[in-house]
Amino acid sequence: MRKNKYLIALSLISFLGTSLASCQQPSSVDTSSSSSSSTVIEDVDVVANTHLKLDADIFTKVMTNKTSAAYDKTKADFNATGIERMLTDSDYAPNKQDAVFTNYVDGDTTQLTTYNGNYTVKVRYLAVDTPESTSEIEEWGKSASLFNKGILSKAKHVIIQSAKSAKTGKEAIPDIDTYQRSLAYVWYSNADTPTQDTFRNLNLELVYNGYSIFSGEQSEMDADFYNAFMQANDIARYKKLHIYTDKVNSDEHYYYDAPQKLGLDTLYNEDYYTNTAAGGYKYSTYCDEYTHWTFEGVVSRKVGNAFYIQDQIDGKYYGLYVFTLRSYAPIVIGNRIKVTGVLSFYGGAYELSGVSYSFFNHAEGDIEYVTDTDGKKVTETVTPVEVTAGQMASGDYPCVLVKLKGTGTDNNIYFNTYFTKYGSNSFGGSEEINMYNSAYPFYNTDNKIVVFGKLGSDTANVTSSDSDDIIRVVVPSDIVLSDPVDDKAIVTYKYFTGTLNSAGKEGYHYYVDKTVENNALLASQLEDGTKTYDSLDEATKKAVTRTSFVRKKVNDAVGIAQNYISASGKTAKYSLNICSARNDFDNFAEVGE
Repeated sequence: MRKNKYLIALSLISFLGTSLASCQQPSSVDTSSSSSSSTVIEDVDVVANTHLKLDADIFTKVMTNKTSAAYDKTKADFNATGIERMLTDSDYAPNKQDAVFTNYVDGDTTQLTTYNGNYTVKVRYLAVDTPESTSEIEEWGKSASLFNKGILSKAKHVIIQSAKSAKTGKEAIPDIDTYQRSLAYVWYSNADTPTQDTFRNLNLELVYNGYSIFSGEQSEMDADFYNAFMQANDIARYKKLHIYTDKVNSDEHYYYDAPQKLGLDTLYNEDYYTNTAAGGYKYSTYCDEYTHWTFEGVVSRKVGNAFYIQDQIDGKYYGLYVFTLRSYAPIVIGNRIKVTGVLSFYGGAYELSGVSYSFFNHAEGDIEYVTDTDGKKVTETVTPVEVTAGQMASGDYPCVLVKLKGTGTDNNIYFNTYFTKYGSNSFGGSEEINMYNSAYPFYNTDNKIVVFGKLGSDTANVTSSDSDDIIRVVVPSDIVLSDPVDDKAIVTYKYFTGTLNSAGKEGYHYYVDKTVENNALLASQLEDGTKTYDSLDEATKKAVTRTSFVRKKVNDAVGIAQNYISASGKTAKYSLNICSARNDFDNFAEVGE
């Protein structure tokens, strides 16, 4: 097993502490790595002694309830002010309880729903760096993730605060990182009527309990806040908590044994479906988010750095999605490989994460090439399996590369706007208004597009619920499609569905430049007709792009057949997940051509 990055960090801290002691400010930290040090550090509840720094009038604005669920301009808005409370299971009125959405990503990242704006914020915690538990798997990563979830899932009130707001006590726009995550401090309270002093800082809590190193910059923090983190880090190191432990194999949530082999056919054997997901959907007992499983298959497609493998076993096809943020040399379409990781069931599909590979320092569990008897790497030609929409919907081709064919001679998907069968409109695109945030719209930060179509025959605005030929198509943000005529990037679902409504009226697609105040709100009003383009002044018109589109069809579409279950568990449907902008999904034409 490779050396843990936190042990490396500790060694570096120890070296710096010894070499630069004369240059440091006084600190109680024991800079020696020896357990026999005589330095004694007092264990005090640093978290309880650290309070939310915020001007009283701003705290009142944050905690005051609204009179209705509609967006209130007089209340806090995290994207605009850098401070807002989040929806919790006990703090949602006057919003609906089912509006509460929380996704616990890992120890230092959580998706939360804002109280006022009622939009989702993916928060990356400031000043901490817990061990990995998603794309990579490290000791104490899962434990840190569970600790984070355990606190937030029970919290009655949660506030997120930008770095500048935490330093000044004022309102300040938050920063985002390269993954479009909002950087923030997370405060929580279990009091029915909390004050600033009853809120505890979760970032600091992670450090104090030894689930994270302290990674904050002194220049970017209030002095007392910075010192609290330093003290918390000293205490965790002195007590040898979690990432600082000197005990071997002591993380109960980390798998230390050798990886176990598992066939893709066994993963999909319903005799082993003993787990239950949201909505009552059953999935494999092997999906325990703990054991390291090794699968064999051929690389069928890549999406960004993530990829799919598939295999044909006893005449049937099976596939698997492998999530990683890194690029690895063996991941080339057609390579047969062995890949090891941790299984999870996410959004209705199996996902393998925590994969690794090193050419120079190969370790057990790293990705391996499959070789023949002569030691040569095995490569295969990956040919999409031809299936009808009904065959894909049956679930017989899980995470397998398929090519859709109509029941007749027409292999076109005709895109439409709405299908009651799925209970959802088409949506998405980097210029699209986020339809999940009807209260106060804002622009998506990526270009994911979900669009619906009918395979084999053209029927506009289908609303029947009995057609097996309706296709849900997902274009992930990593794939940038372009118009075959003018080569412009496709940034709205209306490129596919057209801008004419069922009554034949032109609806247009609007993009309002971000230099315009409340640009997203204006775009929303133009889209829904509450404001007209002609009513705008000339200066604003110059910042508005108005586009009309003709409904499209695409021929011989290729993608991954992948199951989808909504977060509520109410919708289950196989989708065609697009993995390539070339050849697989580029044969567009306007309907009628």
